[in-house]
Amino acid sequence: MSGRKKSVAQEPVTSVLAPSEVPIYERGENADDDALAALGYKPEFKREFSLWTSFCVSFAVLGLLPSFASTLYYVSTYTPSSMVFIQCVAMSMAELCSAMPTSGGLYYAAAVLAPPGWGPLASWITGWSNWLVQVTGAPSVDYGMASMILAAASIQKQAYVPQNYQVFLLTAFIMLIQSCISSMPTKWIANFNSYGSTFNIIALIVVIIIIPAATNREDQGLPRFTPSSVVWGVFYEGTDFPKGVSLLMSFVAVIWTMSGYDAPFHLCEECSNANIASPRAIVLTSGIGGLFGWLLQLVVAYTIIDIDEALESELGQPYAAYLLQVLPQKATLAILGLTIICAFSMGQGCMVSASRVTFAYSRDECFGPVSRITKQVNRRTRTPVNAVWFNTSIGIIMDLLIFGGPLAAGALFSIGAVAAFVAFTIPIAIRVFFVGDRFRPGPWNLGRASMPIGTLACAFVVLMVPILMLPSVTGNGLDRAKGAPERMSSRRKEPGLSSDGFKTGIGTLAADRREMLFSPFFSPYALLLLPLLFYFLPYLRNRSIQNVPGPLTARFSNLWLLYHSRRGRRYLAVHAAHQRHGTVVRIQPDHVSIADSEAIPVIYSHTGGWTKSNYYDAFISIRRGLFNTRDRAEHTRKRKTVSHTFSARSISKFEPFIEANLQELVRQWNRISDTATRAGEQYADMDCLHWFNYTAFDIIGDLAFGAPFGMLSKGKDIAEVRLTPGSSPTYAPAIQVLNRRGEVSNTLGCYPALRPFAKYLPDPFFRNGLKAVEDLAGIAVARVNLRLAAQEKDEPQRNDLLARLMEGKDEDGNRLGREELTAEALTQLIAGSDTTSNTSCALLYWCLRTPGVMERLRKEIDDVVPNDVDIPSFDSVKDLLYLHMVINETLRIHSTSSLGLPRVVPPGPGVTIANHHFPPLTVLSVPSYTIHHSTNIWGPDANEFNPDRWAEGTITDKQKAAFIPFSYGPRACVGRNVAEMELALIASTVVKAFDFELREKGELQTREGFLRKPLGCRVGMRRRKQSS
Repeated sequence: MSGRKKSVAQEPVTSVLAPSEVPIYERGENADDDALAALGYKPEFKREFSLWTSFCVSFAVLGLLPSFASTLYYVSTYTPSSMVFIQCVAMSMAELCSAMPTSGGLYYAAAVLAPPGWGPLASWITGWSNWLVQVTGAPSVDYGMASMILAAASIQKQAYVPQNYQVFLLTAFIMLIQSCISSMPTKWIANFNSYGSTFNIIALIVVIIIIPAATNREDQGLPRFTPSSVVWGVFYEGTDFPKGVSLLMSFVAVIWTMSGYDAPFHLCEECSNANIASPRAIVLTSGIGGLFGWLLQLVVAYTIIDIDEALESELGQPYAAYLLQVLPQKATLAILGLTIICAFSMGQGCMVSASRVTFAYSRDECFGPVSRITKQVNRRTRTPVNAVWFNTSIGIIMDLLIFGGPLAAGALFSIGAVAAFVAFTIPIAIRVFFVGDRFRPGPWNLGRASMPIGTLACAFVVLMVPILMLPSVTGNGLDRAKGAPERMSSRRKEPGLSSDGFKTGIGTLAADRREMLFSPFFSPYALLLLPLLFYFLPYLRNRSIQNVPGPLTARFSNLWLLYHSRRGRRYLAVHAAHQRHGTVVRIQPDHVSIADSEAIPVIYSHTGGWTKSNYYDAFISIRRGLFNTRDRAEHTRKRKTVSHTFSARSISKFEPFIEANLQELVRQWNRISDTATRAGEQYADMDCLHWFNYTAFDIIGDLAFGAPFGMLSKGKDIAEVRLTPGSSPTYAPAIQVLNRRGEVSNTLGCYPALRPFAKYLPDPFFRNGLKAVEDLAGIAVARVNLRLAAQEKDEPQRNDLLARLMEGKDEDGNRLGREELTAEALTQLIAGSDTTSNTSCALLYWCLRTPGVMERLRKEIDDVVPNDVDIPSFDSVKDLLYLHMVINETLRIHSTSSLGLPRVVPPGPGVTIANHHFPPLTVLSVPSYTIHHSTNIWGPDANEFNPDRWAEGTITDKQKAAFIPFSYGPRACVGRNVAEMELALIASTVVKAFDFELREKGELQTREGFLRKPLGCRVGMRRRKQSS
């Protein structure tokens, strides 16, 4: 394995991974597996498909003969020009396949190639459009095949009229057979599709030969073939639209027929030499299919007798009507038989392709809990059997629409063409117009022709998608079309044929299709009403606060706040909204932000029945804890149980644990400083944020869980994780996990109902964030598990925070149960690490940036702490005025908790604040960042770091009331005493022991989750030389 490639740069792929992030898998035995690993995926399948067998599956999915039969209604011209554009689409897709040979290639390509910030949306649209095409393919083909089988039976027995339940049962039976075939080993499937495609090609050739050879036109007094002057010289419009539109509408048949050539893309993980064979199979399918399709069109053109009669036949099946025009009945049945067999091969190919797409999406957790099942590869067959049967189940459910008639079924299946070309074209368009040199072409590529071919492909699709939406008639013809189903049901059957049977054949009735397009219930445009209602109804429900100004979209939707939270800039967006709209701003349909210090004691009152909003539901992990409990009685019980843990008497016993970890910090920094000195450097360069994170985590680990995490000693971010008390341990970067957890919870708090479905969203931010929630809970589970195990063994217990929590009792004398204890310990882990580390980093930054502050602070500390003391005691620094002024000013200007904590107006008459009346159930908040930076409160220097504003006699009562770094009222931070002690000890220790120079350029960059955290702070650090 040591000789294998390990870099994306060494593979001919365009990957989402960084060059050094390629995983190495034991099964990766060849170049195909190396390329797949460079894309970030583990090789799962046997590579038993070849160029030929991949082509066979693709050609089977293409289903040229049955597809042609279903779309003859649209064939009115015989120019091959449309095939040129289809081939452009196919070649552009093949180029992407060669560069990204993975089963989920289309949506993977959209995600990787999209401009920054657009990848999730592009991937989401592409992925679900493609999956919709795939999952509806087999049900629609099998539904048509079942209908044709029963229709053929009615030809033989005129009295027989197929019923809907018979069509459904036969469709389901066919799907079950195809599912069994698709669950076989890869080699068997490849062979089956090889035979099926061979039969498809033979059947096509036979049909192309039989029709002109067996035509009975001469028996009807007509020449054997239509004159070429008519075939090539007469333009049959076929619609009431202008000729140009009619020409474009004739392309619809080609689009509907040529929509299966993407199958090799989805099979490339099972194909050998995939980045060459799979793109070749795509191009071959499109090219050969286009050629045979054009030949079939020519056969029809030279033999058809009456186009209008075929299209408007009472049979409702132009293909069958055409065959009866030009062939004897037995020949018609023979060709129908060939078409039915080809349809079976087509449906089975659709099922194989769809199962690979479902597997690929499941591997990326797109189907939520179901993904754990559908991403499994059967150990015996090495195929995604579960994905096959998952699709089959969905398909059979879809086919229940048969009982609603052809219109109902067609409403579902007819969206396939548009969805397919949306999925095909989005990654191509991104590749052509947005990528530039970020695309690394694979071994099969178009070279210099790539851009013009891709441009033609995109232009064709942009032109044709609206055409796909058009009806085939206008004006009075539309009224006639709407009445077609009723007229057909009232007409007598033609002798020897079942009109009902053909009406439910492979193609939806032309009249039904036209009716569907203009039905208010089945039109795709009706879906636009859903988001309008979704956004408009909350606006109406909250009409009592319609006069409150704010961003326009925030009045109708939670998405405004959710968007800015997702970007980690919620506090800045709300602050900007206040600067633009004033003191009172509507930031959600039912949420108003009030930047007024007088609102603080009202909204966060001890009395009045105010409760936390559903924003806190997004933070639930394990179970509700003190932080996210919304019920007032339950919160009171929890606070009573926990509060004694943070009393002044209790926290004095925590100091030895804090001191021990600070000693480790000093030891590590001395080592780093000495190393830099030996290298001739005056200062050691480092990111102090990392070390403050390590310090805060080790301290809270020591206090809350009985031992530090060991981050300081290792100099790295690592922690043990157990998802359940009895599960095996794994390891995760705790700081990164905590950051992700805060960001995703803060974002989902804007729309908590989204949380159960968030992991299915295409944006990996949500999936990774929710995984972080689990990992963070796992850290607490692992630590509490160890502590309780020690207690059960009667080992000596430490007098730390967890011990105090274990001793806590509610008013009924009940202690915290294991789950509740773990939830509260997790709360302390979060609150006790992030706040301290972020504030410590910001404190050092502002002290170094602001002239005179560091010198003045160091002198105050030196005056009370002897030179031979590395770690000051809390008693020696707790009353240092300037130290506390610096800490307070840091908490104000940095505002670790920058957002407004939302509270719900209690039942009753409502409340009036800032000359606005707010009815019950309105959500109100006071934005901490805006309050802490208000020039009306703090003066014109509100955005400057000025510790002297906290001097006695300078600080005003209004400023004291507006200072809420730990919130306010009965739900304020219960651990404030511990946090203030930690900050004082950390600040006094590092300021006394080390010299610093600021190397961070410009403003301190931050990102907001629940807390506002710096992204880093580079400083030069050296061991301080102190005078004796």
